[in-house]
Amino acid sequence: MPSCIVCHLTINESTDTHYECNNGHSVHRYCLAEWLMHSHNCPLCNDLYPENLIAQFKDYKEKKEQEKQAVLDKQLQKESMKKMEEVTSKIVFLKLIESIENLIQEENYNEAINQLLDSYNESAVDIPDLISHVASNAEISKAKAEMAKKMKESLSGLNLPGF
Repeated sequence: MPSCIVCHLTINESTDTHYECNNGHSVHRYCLAEWLMHSHNCPLCNDLYPENLIAQFKDYKEKKEQEKQAVLDKQLQKESMKKMEEVTSKIVFLKLIESIENLIQEENYNEAINQLLDSYNESAVDIPDLISHVASNAEISKAKAEMAKKMKESLSGLNLPGF
């Protein structure tokens, strides 16, 4: 009894469906079906399998390719959803920062703190990052205001109209 050149198991010629290349190398039907997904050549002698033999597995090959594409599409969809969730999370974070910065500019500190605490309780935002960002923006705004004040004071000494 011959053995399959792909899986190396014995081929029972009376019960197993099997094929041979032009050089007589035996292979199980299901082993050949999988092999043809990668190559149309015999794995042992590298001779091309006959076209009529390859054609018998056309439907199987198309079905496997569709299954593979479906898996890839599903994986791509999951990755896209993950990226969309990340972007949405960042947008929510930025909107919260904007809201808190507006409250600070309006000197409504209690409401700013309440929004921070609400965000912390909802666990939607990384509070240390938020506080750091708001604090750095507040410091920048304060520095800009001080620079503008100094510029105005220095320009007022020049007796320019409007100062």
